[in-house]
Amino acid sequence: MIKTTVNVYLIKSLLWMTKSGPLISVIMATYNRADLVAWTIESVIHQSYKNIEFLITDNNSTDHTQKVLEKRKKRDQRIKTFLEVKPWPWAARNKSLQHAQWEYIAVIDDDDYRFPDKLEKQVSFMENNKEYIITGTWVVFIDKEHTEIWSHQSVIDDTSIRKRILSSCKIRHPTMMVRRHKNMEEYRADFMVWQDYEFICRQWLYGKIWNINEKLTYVTIDQKNSISTNKYLKQRLTGLKIYWMYRKHYPNRLLCLLLNISLILIPRRIAKRISALLWKRREWKTC
Repeated sequence: MIKTTVNVYLIKSLLWMTKSGPLISVIMATYNRADLVAWTIESVIHQSYKNIEFLITDNNSTDHTQKVLEKRKKRDQRIKTFLEVKPWPWAARNKSLQHAQWEYIAVIDDDDYRFPDKLEKQVSFMENNKEYIITGTWVVFIDKEHTEIWSHQSVIDDTSIRKRILSSCKIRHPTMMVRRHKNMEEYRADFMVWQDYEFICRQWLYGKIWNINEKLTYVTIDQKNSISTNKYLKQRLTGLKIYWMYRKHYPNRLLCLLLNISLILIPRRIAKRISALLWKRREWKTC
């Protein structure tokens, strides 16, 4: 019975690929998100682009997240679930990534939501522009009650994103779709924060990046629990580490170094305003 089911799934997959284009592996890590994860899953399985496998790794949740996953898994055979006991988000993401089989890999966080045509628009762009290795989208930030707070319209083209990458990442991780390539590696275990930022910088060495200039992803933020000073400092120090690792590969090295240092030394609100003002006022030439 199991063998028959697998064969039927493979046949369906081949038919989808023949009729409607390449297959996408959607990966997600989750932990104690029983209240939100079903909403996220629904946004993926109801995409207009149906050629997907949805790989979800539970990071050893202590609530009833696993029950929610099993319930959704029974309804849609494209969903596959895994368990990771190592208490780090990168470990759960890597387990999903290890099981990804298809040409494109799309990422989503366990409390976010995709507009119905997000994957369709991304894969269409990447199929028509083979030199691009990553696409992202604009985002709308919402609270846990799904109320819109504000939207973020980032720079879209490869050149503009590249100029800024050593000081800030203009591709939002839960919007990302990456083209599989022979040098692709997992999220790094030696990064406790901003594994996604480093991952994007590393993939970008093998192709170009584009932000689709449409709001196609809802990103949930918790306004009550803002980033602590200690976590913010860890993030900024990690940003400096990423700068040092990739400084030879990207432009604006001097400017981005100064911005990284200022974000550590100056109060964050002031530093972020200075950074935004600098990027808005002029297009910096390569240092």
